Amino acid sequence: KGNSLQSDYELIMSDIAYLLGIKYAKTYRIFSKDMEPIGILNEALASKKETFLNFEETLQFIKEESNKFTLKNELITYHDKLIKKGLQRAKTKKDYQDNIEYVLKLFAALPDITKTNVAELQKQYLNLKIFEIFTNSLNNKLTHYGIIIKKNDKTYTYTLAPTFNKSITKLPDLKDDETLCNFFIVSKKELLHTLITKYYQEVKELCTLISENRPTLLALIEQLTKEHLEFEEYKKYVSILTRNYKMLEEELSFKKSVSPDSEEDNRQYIINNNNYNYRISPY
Repeated sequence: KGNSLQSDYELIMSDIAYLLGIKYAKTYRIFSKDMEPIGILNEALASKKETFLNFEETLQFIKEESNKFTLKNELITYHDKLIKKGLQRAKTKKDYQDNIEYVLKLFAALPDITKTNVAELQKQYLNLKIFEIFTNSLNNKLTHYGIIIKKNDKTYTYTLAPTFNKSITKLPDLKDDETLCNFFIVSKKELLHTLITKYYQEVKELCTLISENRPTLLALIEQLTKEHLEFEEYKKYVSILTRNYKMLEEELSFKKSVSPDSEEDNRQYIINNNNYNYRISPY
């Protein structure tokens, strides 16, 4: 990809994802022989022995290969109904949860998948949604996510592909407090509320990591953005990020007040913080 504001943000997203332990397509600045920046390069998502399918292609794969007929029909019905309606704003709490559940059911409908593999994919996807809200990723369509399929003899195994192409620049139809999520334009605050209230077990570790490491994480992100953005754009992004931080901390604080952490939770948070400190040490 050539030089652009979007390319600058992809570099920033790649670095923030690394700091938080999120799978993101590794992204590099490329230079001419005269050491002039000429664009960015994303690493390939899958090896030659693997197959990458975005989430729209994944549904087609399920149609052709899965024998989970009830779940498959639910997915097809929901998908086709919303595609026919076109992009619209989520209006009810059910809209928000069904929009997320579609992807979680997509994983469950994959042929030969184990319960453990389903749980792994679902947790990784839900944490990716937290990452997107926190970093203000806006263009989160089904075609911007994918799975990597590896076939062993006659069975399949699956991993969530590193995410890619995260747009931060504002889209024409979005208000400042909105983002795209699968089939809908959604409120970032309501989406975050849905994720933390309905899927707390899956997202509490990442949310706590972000909250507990605010001083170092925010300072590092400010450093990264200074390297890639013009000053006015840098100031704007840091301001957005600070608002998103506050929104996440408020939601998380309320949830912890009604669902206190266990001793096991706290032990895991210590492990996560140690891993985070290891990742940030080169910076």
